[in-house]
Amino acid sequence: MTPAAAHPHRWLRWRVLAWRTRPLQVLLGLAVAGAVVLHQLAPPAPSTTAVVVAARDLAAGTDLARADLRTVHLPDGVVPDGAARRTEDLTGRRTVVPLTRGLPVVDSLLAGSRFGLDQPPGTVVVPLRLADAAVAALLRPGDRVDLVTPVATTGADGDSTGAEVVAHRALVLDVSRPATGPVSMLGTPGEDDASVTVVAVAPEEGARLAALTGWSTVNAVLVG
Repeated sequence: MTPAAAHPHRWLRWRVLAWRTRPLQVLLGLAVAGAVVLHQLAPPAPSTTAVVVAARDLAAGTDLARADLRTVHLPDGVVPDGAARRTEDLTGRRTVVPLTRGLPVVDSLLAGSRFGLDQPPGTVVVPLRLADAAVAALLRPGDRVDLVTPVATTGADGDSTGAEVVAHRALVLDVSRPATGPVSMLGTPGEDDASVTVVAVAPEEGARLAALTGWSTVNAVLVG
């Protein structure tokens, strides 16, 4: 005996239900087919680039901290020229105009670097007048120098003058004219047109150089 003959009423109810819901089944099938077609025809997601934006409204003259910045992903076509990619590249920089929340931070909105090179992390900056103006004239940002000061020694042959290295491989950040007005510089004060050499050194070396102010000269030896 077939299932239809065994349960005629149940079989009939299923057929009636299937017939009544046939329009709904057709609509569902069309919806699924349409979704598949739209997914296949939809353009791929646009390529994006990480960009640093202001995390909040910032006034002009703000020294940027990590809390002032956040990173978002923008479509490549709307990324402005000069937009920063990493927040660590901007911390410590100063804004020259107000920045609104969400605005991409570009270099033209920030004050320029004070020196020819950026100060390496973990170092201190020391300006000084070298005792030998000819040596100072040769230096350029990026040079590495040993900073030395004369030291009196006493040996079998009597007193003599040696040299002590007070800072090893100091990084020259800038070589420029001294600022006008009273400025404390290390080394023997030169003429008004003497160059000022700005170096980055380890904190303990910076303290050692500062301790030499006023009583000892400082010179530089260019190293590789």
